[in-house]
This record gives sequence, C-alpha cells and structure tokens, in this order.
Amino acid sequence: MANHSLTVAAPNTSLEIIDHPLAIGQEFADVETCRRTLKDIAIALHFDLRIVKSDRSRFIAKCNKEGCPWRVHVAKCPGVPTFTIRTLHGEHTCEGVRNHHHQQASVELRKLLGVNTDNMPRLTILSERQRGIVEAVETHFPSAFHGFCLRYVSENFRDTFKNTKLVNIFWNAVYALTAVEFESKIAEMVEVSQDVIPWFQQFPPQLWAVAYFEGVRYGHFVLGVTELLYNWALECHELPIVQMMEHIRHQLTSWFNDRRDMGMRWTSILVPSAEKRILEAIADARCYQVLRANEVEFEIVSTERTNIVDIRSRVCSCRRWQLYGLPCAHAAAALISCGQNAHLFAEPCFTVASFREAYSQMINPIPDKSQWRELCEGAEGGGAKVDITIRPPKTRRPPGRPKKKVLRIESFKRPKRVVQCGRCHMLGHSQKKCTMPI
Repeated sequence: MANHSLTVAAPNTSLEIIDHPLAIGQEFADVETCRRTLKDIAIALHFDLRIVKSDRSRFIAKCNKEGCPWRVHVAKCPGVPTFTIRTLHGEHTCEGVRNHHHQQASVELRKLLGVNTDNMPRLTILSERQRGIVEAVETHFPSAFHGFCLRYVSENFRDTFKNTKLVNIFWNAVYALTAVEFESKIAEMVEVSQDVIPWFQQFPPQLWAVAYFEGVRYGHFVLGVTELLYNWALECHELPIVQMMEHIRHQLTSWFNDRRDMGMRWTSILVPSAEKRILEAIADARCYQVLRANEVEFEIVSTERTNIVDIRSRVCSCRRWQLYGLPCAHAAAALISCGQNAHLFAEPCFTVASFREAYSQMINPIPDKSQWRELCEGAEGGGAKVDITIRPPKTRRPPGRPKKKVLRIESFKRPKRVVQCGRCHMLGHSQKKCTMPI
C-alpha cells in the first residue's frame, strides 16, 4: 500500500490564515478539523459563517449575509479519512461583522456553560460592567443577572467622597437585607452629604445592593477568585508561553490535589465554613418561639420581630435563607421544631459531596520536555501527516524602550462588620450572648 504524505491543516489555525488562504485542493485531517478551521477564518475575517451541510462525507458553508457569493464545499477523499476543498468562491461582497457579537466566537462562549438547559440555573455575573462586557452579557447571556463587583463600587465611593463615616454607612447599606433597612442607611448618608444622590444614579443599587439585586450570589460580592489568578500571572507573566502554561498547570495540579485531600478528610455534611454558620443559626434558634401554621409554614416569634418561614419553598421573610443559601436562625428554629435536620436544607453547593465532585477530575501529567516531539515532526495515522505550526501574530514593535507592566492587586478591604444584638440592639455582642435586662 502506497504511503500518503499530505500537508493537512490542523485545528485552531486562525493565526496562519493571512499567510495561508483557502484554496481548492486544500486538505483537512477530518470534518471536525475542517469545521474548526473555517470558523476560525470567519472570526479572523469578520464574517458570519452559515453551515449548509455537515455530515460524514461533506461540509458546505456560505457567508450568512444575503447576496454575498462566498461559499465553500469540502468533500471526503476516497480511501482516506481526509477532506478536501472541491469548490470555493472566496470573494466577499458584504461588509462583514463590524461589532463584537460574532456568532462563531460565542456559540461554543454558551454550550460549555450549558445555558438554557434544565440543569443550569440562571447565571449571576459580576464585573466592573464596562460597556463591552455589558453588551456581551446582554447579547449572549440575556437571562443572566449582571451586577457590579463590590470592590469596584466601594473603591469608587471611597475615592469620590473620601469620608470614612460615609464608607462605613455604605457597607451597612450593602448588607442590608430589606428595602426598608437599605433606605434608612441611604437617609443616613444623605444627612452626611447630599452629593451621594447623583452618585447613586451612576451606580444603581439594583446592580449591587443585597436588598435589591435579583441574582443569587451566596455571599460573594467581589471578584476574589481573580486575585489568585493575578498572583499566578505575577509569578510567570514574563516567561515564554510554554513555561507560563506549565507554571499555571503545576499550580492547578497542586491546588486540585490539596483540595481533594482536604475534601476526603471532612466527615460532615457541609463544608466547614457552611457548617460553622449552620451551628451559629441553630444556637440562635433556641431564643425563638415557634408557632406552626401548617405542614410547611411557621411563625417565628422573638422579642424584636416576627418572621414567617416556609420550609418547602426555603424562604424566610428576613430574606437571609434565600440570599445566602443556608438556613437562617428562623429557618433553623422551624426545622428543628418539626424534627428536620437543618444541614440538609442548605444549597447543594455547600455540601462536602459537591466540593469533592468539583475537584474529582484529574489534570493529566505531561512528560518531561525532553520527550516532546520536535515541532513539525507530525503524527502518523490513517496515511496522513498532521503538520501543526502556530505562528505568532504579526505585530510592529513600538518605538522607545518597552515599559514593564506589573499587575497590581488593590489592597483596599471592606471594614470589619460590627455585630448588633437582636435583643437590646446594642453593638459589640450577639443575641445569644446578651446579658442586658429587657
């Protein structure tokens, strides 16, 4: 049998398409490689690709703009697994895509996250809400809740007013659970400075305040996970790309391994941070009187107020249960009164089982660099040689000495919250430790 030595386009070759345009007779390793390459070309040349046919024997695509003649027909070569371009109309008469809402760049940007599937809840996205990010979320994740990162908002508030008292009241407003509590804090701020009114028009509370934000954040208000990535980038951002990727892979491998070991040592239902909060709620629940309305609804009476709990809907009128995903003290009182385990009514993301599952996947080891194949050595298979060459983008070096960029992590932290007693309303102690006579 004759050996076939073919030069075949490899996946993700968008960096090469300017030097290697499509041509009749060009071959691809398989139909998936063909599809990926054409999508990369569509992204790079700013046009939308419409797939007319795609099966085991052919791939036909055209420009999505009405009247544009661009079209390509790729068919399987007989006797080998490769595909070749049979017909090509390579000229565009349309203007192409002139915005950032490129279909080929986003459709996979959605399948990966499982959006619009039964097992995927509505997303909550936190960012600094730059114009491009807002437009992208509205276009590709229209059902998501898109809020401000609280670090960004708080730093803007701090830098605008430069008033410690206002900043402290601001954080109390952030964590206010109800609209009434929030508005009272706003009134306090207005008393200090009338200038806060136009600031709130720039940063609407619906996009960051707990009392008004519609998404579920489970107590997360800032992009804290990015700090870890920033630290990794600071350690390796000046390395060559392969060494940088290896550094990050080593960090991830260590991270996953440590958390796998940690998760296997836990014997509780919930992770330690959630376990601690549940135990605190159970301790506070002893101070409440429980009146049962029916099988699922309860009236929880305390010295300061009455709350309504629905254990079937997992809702408390204080809003803490539904906002943070863990039963509050009122919910714990209701659950204990009917013989239920409050730990079982936490959101699944707080369980040890979910933690273990999150870190169960293995990051496969990679052999030493000395065992890697030389670039362009190729891989034999099916009578074809796959030539993988990724070239850097064409850039022009700017004049002058290059500036060294250092990623900076902001050191601003929110002030520590002061505990307020629910019985006497004094600061500095909780209700269960209150010794004041009522």
